[in-house]
Amino acid sequence: MVSTNLFSANRFSLNSSTTDTPEFDQMFQASQTSTFTSCMHDQMLESNREDVKLEAMRCITVMTAKGRLSVPRTLFPHIVKNVSSKNPELKKLIYLYLTNFADQEPDLALLPVATLQKSIKNPNPLVRSSALKVLTSMRLNILTAIFMATLRNSVNDLSPYVRKTVAHSIIKIYRLDPSLKPDLVEYIERLLNDKNSMVLSSVVAAFDVVCPERLDLVKKHYHRFCFILADCNEWGQVLMLKLLARCIQDGLGEDPKILLRSAKPLVHSNNSAVVMAVIKIFIAIANHNEVRSTITRPLLRMLVSHREIELVVLNMIEELTTLSDSQLESSRSNEESLNVTPIPDNGIDKESEEENGIDGEEAKEEEAKEAKVKEAEAKEAEAKVVEAKVVEANEVEAKVVE
Repeated sequence: MVSTNLFSANRFSLNSSTTDTPEFDQMFQASQTSTFTSCMHDQMLESNREDVKLEAMRCITVMTAKGRLSVPRTLFPHIVKNVSSKNPELKKLIYLYLTNFADQEPDLALLPVATLQKSIKNPNPLVRSSALKVLTSMRLNILTAIFMATLRNSVNDLSPYVRKTVAHSIIKIYRLDPSLKPDLVEYIERLLNDKNSMVLSSVVAAFDVVCPERLDLVKKHYHRFCFILADCNEWGQVLMLKLLARCIQDGLGEDPKILLRSAKPLVHSNNSAVVMAVIKIFIAIANHNEVRSTITRPLLRMLVSHREIELVVLNMIEELTTLSDSQLESSRSNEESLNVTPIPDNGIDKESEEENGIDGEEAKEEEAKEAKVKEAEAKEAEAKVVEAKVVEANEVEAKVVE
C-alpha cells in the first residue's frame, strides 16, 4: 500500500469541477494503492485540466523516487508533450523527469528539444535559464551541436542568471564531449570578462574543470578578481582564492600584497573552507610574522567546530609550529619581494661597531644569531599558547559531553 496521499488538501486544492467526475474519483482511490498503473497516468496526462496533469506528475515523481513505479517507454511521450505547459510547477516536474530519464529514451527525448529552444528565447530570464539548464542536462551526444549553438546565443545574454547557467552548462558539455574543449575555452574566456560576481563564481568553476592549465587567461583579470573577491558566494570564493594563489606561485600575479589585503577579511567567514583557503594563501606568500598574526585566532575559533574540521585545523597547527629554518628563510625572501618593512636591527649602530673594532661580517653573524634566538623563542611561545588553547578546547568538549 502506498501511504502517501498525493491528493491531500493540505498540499494543494482542486476545484469541484475536477473532483466531481467519476473518472477522477476512481483515479483518486487507485492512487492510494499499488493499482495506480501507468495506464492511469497516461489518462491523467492526457486530461484537459492542468491540475489533473499536475497530480499525475507528482504521483509519478514520488512513486519513481521510492521505486514503486518503473518508467515504461509508453509513459515518456505523454510526459514530454506537456513540456509547453504554462503551469510553472508542472513544467518543473517535467523538466526534472527529462533530466533524469532522457538518456534512457534518446529517440523520444528529441521531442521536447524544439520547445526548449523556444523557451530559451522567452522574455523571462528565469524561463530562459531553466530551459537552458534542462537542455544541456540531457546527456545525449547527438545534441552537442544544438548545445553549442545555444551557448553561442546565450553567452551574451543580458541576464546574469542566464550567463551563470551558461557557465554551468560548459562543464556538462565538456564532460559529455571533451573534443569540444577549444570552443568551450573561447566561451570561458568571454565570460571571464563579466563584471557580475555571481557569473564569475560559476565561470571560475568551469575554468577549473575545462582548462585549469590556461592561467594566461586569468592574468589580465588578476586585479579585478582580487577586488571582487568579497562579493562572490562562499564556494566561489574558495575557487577564486585557489586560482589567484596559483597565479602568484606561477609569477603571473603582479602584486601579491593586493591578494593578501583582499583575502585577509575572509578569515572571519562562517565557511571553514574559505578560512582554510585564506590560511593556505598566507602560508604560501606572506612573511612568517604576518602569517602568525593573521591566522592564529581563526584557527582557534575553528577548533570548537565539527570533529572533521578540528582534525584539519590541528594538522595545520602542527605544520605551523614545526616550520623549519628553510621555511622561515623562504618567508623572509617573500617579505622582501612584497616590500614589507624589514625587522629593525635592534639599535646596532655601525659607527659604534667600527669604534669597537668589529668588522661588518662579524656584525652580520651576530645579528643572525640574535634573530634566530628570538625566532626560536617566539616559536616556542606560540607553540605553548596553541597547546594551552587545544587543552582548554578539549576540556570544554569533555564538559559538554558529560
